[in-house]
Amino acid sequence: MLKKILITLLILIILGGAGFGAWYFHDMKINELIEAYDAEIMYLHTLIEEPMPTVTVYTVARNVRRNDILRVEDLTLMQIPVQSNTDAWIVRNSPTDDEVFSNMYWRLDLRPGAIITFDMIMSEYVDNTSRYYPIMLDVLPVGLRVGDYIDVRVIFPRGENLRVLSRRRVIDIIGNVVYTNLTEVEIQWLHGAYDDLALWKTHGMKLYATLFIDPGFQSSSPVFYSVPRHIANAINFNPSIIDSGNMSANNRARDVLDSILMSTDEEMVPYLIQTRESQFSILQQSYYEWLSRVEIEIEEESYQWDDDWDSEGNWSGGWD
Repeated sequence: MLKKILITLLILIILGGAGFGAWYFHDMKINELIEAYDAEIMYLHTLIEEPMPTVTVYTVARNVRRNDILRVEDLTLMQIPVQSNTDAWIVRNSPTDDEVFSNMYWRLDLRPGAIITFDMIMSEYVDNTSRYYPIMLDVLPVGLRVGDYIDVRVIFPRGENLRVLSRRRVIDIIGNVVYTNLTEVEIQWLHGAYDDLALWKTHGMKLYATLFIDPGFQSSSPVFYSVPRHIANAINFNPSIIDSGNMSANNRARDVLDSILMSTDEEMVPYLIQTRESQFSILQQSYYEWLSRVEIEIEEESYQWDDDWDSEGNWSGGWD
């Protein structure tokens, strides 16, 4: 009997010790977790209270259209936290940084709030000889608008088609005259084409323009029209032109072009003129039809009702 009692007490002592040990171990783990969570919370509070480094960047202030000139009112400043892609942004450290936007154009259509990067803008080459200059063309391409970029090309009587100027930005359009900025060399090159046009227009020669698809990502192309020798000589002696290029190569190419022009069969000239005039008449008619359609669209848009309300719930709409 005494033996049974001792055995029972021993079992109770063992079970009690195991329970106490389990409780102690569990309580210790709970305390460790609480301490770990407290440490994590303190670290998070430190991050919240500690100011994060920021940079001042340029952002788009209003809707902008690609090829439009970049204006001061297109820009606004914003402070944002430093991120991994900060190097792509145009950062403003001082007012002098604003000069980076001088003589720049928008490469893309953008909406307000976009952070401006260098691949969103593009520049146009301008030197001391650059001037606002008219280009008289026989026909304009369908879709041509102010801000677009064009190549000026010449087509000779027998179909020789050469580039005279490349990637010129259209500043204004009046009739068949396109206004752009040209350097002194480009002005001389254009007048070489005018000179050829005066001599060969009666044989079907035409001066026209082709429209760039995406000037933001398309660079200028080589000009392979060669000016007459007297124009080349004028370029060589022009004090405003520092780098006239390789005029010897121009003269060699011009000799080839002149020999082609002089070999034109006079009996073919009436047929050449008739075909060329018909082709360019169709192109010109297409341009004017497109222009009329655009004018109608603009007129219709001007009468669209602006369904808008002010902040107090009062009607503030009107005509666009």
